[in-house]
Amino acid sequence: MREFARFEKRTGNVIQTLQGRVVPGQPRAVVEPGKGARVTPVPADYRRVPVRRAWLQDTWCRLPVDRAALRAKGALTIAAWERAMQAQRRWLTLKDVRAWKAGRTVDVLILHRNAADLAEDEDANPRGKAIPAPQILRASRVRLTPQQVTATAGAAGGALDAALSWPGGGEAHSTHLHVQVRPGGAWYPLDADGTLPAKDGQGFFRLLGRPVHWTALPPSTRVGWRGPMMLWSSVAAPRTPALYWE
Repeated sequence: MREFARFEKRTGNVIQTLQGRVVPGQPRAVVEPGKGARVTPVPADYRRVPVRRAWLQDTWCRLPVDRAALRAKGALTIAAWERAMQAQRRWLTLKDVRAWKAGRTVDVLILHRNAADLAEDEDANPRGKAIPAPQILRASRVRLTPQQVTATAGAAGGALDAALSWPGGGEAHSTHLHVQVRPGGAWYPLDADGTLPAKDGQGFFRLLGRPVHWTALPPSTRVGWRGPMMLWSSVAAPRTPALYWE
């Protein structure tokens, strides 16, 4: 098994380091990353200090994840759990939204495009460790306050807007919610009047080819913000498995 070490020399406020893979049989000699197989002897005035886990992962290697042990605990990867939630129809749809009332506040998990990056934070959520779902996903928990929910197509004020606020700071900001144009397809924001435009102005996404007000879309159309969303109560449910990332 490979052994990694970090050595430091402190001179006043200056810290010099040597770190890398320890050469077998030579506890004070390392192979530094990016220098091939060249062995670097560690000077006697360098003191060994604990290796930073993040350095091992980001600079040198990724430590193996014990998948068997995690599965024995009933833990799932974040991606596998997301697929399960989709299969169980936990992602919110326009049918769910129609039941909302303007001004009602609800906590949701938004699986936007950066949600995985927020969860896969070594300092907050150690890699390869089974972590309760509410803890590992907490950075994507959002308090959503519907501002306009009008169930009459084309009615004045028929937008589908909401105020989003993240726990822990920052003011709520108003936004047009997004819909998934077709199952498995792109997520796209509604216009100010609640209409899905006929075409993407930048030509990146294929829309429906005609403007459609959100109330005229199928009730099963998924709704979210830059991705799907689901009620936070589903995340915090007692039977929700622990999650991990690799």
